[in-house]
Amino acid sequence: MINPQENTFKRVSLQKRRSDEELQRLAKTYDFKGGPRVPKEFIHVLEKIYTNYARSLTNMLSVRLGTPAGVRLDSISQMKYLDYMLLHHEQIATCIFTLQPMIEPLYLNIDAQLAFLCIDSICGGKINYQPINRSFTEVEKKLLGTLSEYFLSPLQQSVMDYFDAKYEITEMEYDLFSVGAITDHEKIIVVNLEVKVNKDHLFPISFIMPDQSMEAILERIRKRTIAGARNEKIDRENIVFLETQLKSSDVEMQILLGQASLSVSQLHEMKAGDVIKLDRRVQDLLPAVTQNVTNFYVQPGTHQGNKLAVQVVEVVD
Repeated sequence: MINPQENTFKRVSLQKRRSDEELQRLAKTYDFKGGPRVPKEFIHVLEKIYTNYARSLTNMLSVRLGTPAGVRLDSISQMKYLDYMLLHHEQIATCIFTLQPMIEPLYLNIDAQLAFLCIDSICGGKINYQPINRSFTEVEKKLLGTLSEYFLSPLQQSVMDYFDAKYEITEMEYDLFSVGAITDHEKIIVVNLEVKVNKDHLFPISFIMPDQSMEAILERIRKRTIAGARNEKIDRENIVFLETQLKSSDVEMQILLGQASLSVSQLHEMKAGDVIKLDRRVQDLLPAVTQNVTNFYVQPGTHQGNKLAVQVVEVVD
């Protein structure tokens, strides 16, 4: 199995960079005063979710592809959607999905070269990477739905610790500029991961959360956190109540003076005045027993001159 923590990979990219004229047309003045507004706590939650996701996806792809695969979390960042498009020149397949019962869309971008390689494996081919520089055929677009499920199933399991959800694929797109539901200057959270296949090929995948989707997920995480804190408070109150009730309950304690073994005939012939020899000496401490468990060792005596009593000498750990 490939170590998913390795990060000295060679990135696979076949697409040419955009022309200077096109980049100039798309470039916008960046507002450095507009700092990130995503809570750090949410970023930490995403790190935990997608670290578990990378581990689960590693196992999933290794089994599905029949070859060692490694997945690692690369980065989590906030940016405008236009900036994201300028950074990703490679051809990709975009899976638009929801985490039901939420209706806000989320986006999974799969590098086209990884998609071609996985489709080849789904169709029974061997994992032998050959660069492909063309668009997806109609048959391949159908198979991309199956491939997307490979990538989304581990995510569904990874978010279960924070909220109950079930993924549902709504549509597929094959050009970042065709994703009309996100405006160019809308802020998004981008989770970048890297998939390594066959020890020497690295492919990027990324998850995109627009503002609306991010707020919906945040709200569900907050509700689960508040509910967990409330349940924890109730549990503590119940524990205190039970402890109070138990402390006021009556417990029977017995002091064992000693034991002796008698035959049935000796017991039958016993009469007043007979002496029974016990297994303890006069100076021995006596066990104080509660529910057949020895809790203390005590020595006998009297209290206020007219009542038998014992004094605790040793506590049994």
